[in-house]
Amino acid sequence: MSVEGRRLLAAASTGEKRERARRAGADDVIGYDGLKEAARAWAVDVAVDPVGGELSEQALRGLRHAMEHRAVLEGLPAMPGIVPAAPEVRPPAEAGRAMDDLLERRVTGKIVLVPSS
Repeated sequence: MSVEGRRLLAAASTGEKRERARRAGADDVIGYDGLKEAARAWAVDVAVDPVGGELSEQALRGLRHAMEHRAVLEGLPAMPGIVPAAPEVRPPAEAGRAMDDLLERRVTGKIVLVPSS
């Protein structure tokens, strides 16, 4: 998949999330081991990190030329060709489990709590 003439390298924590990235059109998908090295090998121009945390530094250090390129660290930007996953909808009674699932990275994207009508 090309976004503004660029190829997409995706990194994800689980096989399921990597497969989802492949289906969404990523040109290559990797786990988090060796993220910085893979980013450098790809000559990454833009790093998008909607999660933050300890892997952000690897993504930043993997940028080809840190002063000439950019990183987006909070929130997924609106970029042509990228369609974010639809949120998972759960009832408010599952709020505790939803939080656990987010913290343990068992979901991709967001969880929305919606009361029944």
